[in-house]
Amino acid sequence: MDPGTIGAFIPIVALSIPIVAIIAGTLSKKYKFQANVEQIEQIKKLEARVQELESSLHTMGAEVERLNEEQRFTSKLLDDRR
Repeated sequence: MDPGTIGAFIPIVALSIPIVAIIAGTLSKKYKFQANVEQIEQIKKLEARVQELESSLHTMGAEVERLNEEQRFTSKLLDDRR
């Protein structure tokens, strides 16, 4: 290759470096955004599961309280019979 041809490629290569950097930065942001979307979806699923567990825990607590009341009532009846 003659020096004129090589000289013509130097500005082309120099100008392509920022273009490649811009494209790489854009792709990097895209993948980060996709990762954030996936994390948000996982967080929403976990929040729903926590809500279900809290609801179940509340229901079980009410059931335990009801059973305690029944047990107290039954114990009182038995003590009164004696």
